[in-house]
Amino acid sequence: MAIYAKDGLALDAPGVTRQEISSGTYRYLYTGLRLLLTRDDRYYLLPVVTKDQLRAGESRTFVLTEEDDLRLELLPGFRTPDAE
Repeated sequence: MAIYAKDGLALDAPGVTRQEISSGTYRYLYTGLRLLLTRDDRYYLLPVVTKDQLRAGESRTFVLTEEDDLRLELLPGFRTPDAE
């Protein structure tokens, strides 16, 4: 999943990267998140972490509301080697 945002977001978690975009409507691009589920206009996202990081409590759930200052892109998924 890719998230384009006009303003910076507090998406601080292992595996989540933020890239500044120099031109266009959106200033930031966030990657490293997976879509858990959607409900109404809310997106529940998890960072891409290993099982060990998950067990160590290094993961969290982020909830984003669909608004004009955000654009969410669904990207093709992949399976990590340590996933079961």
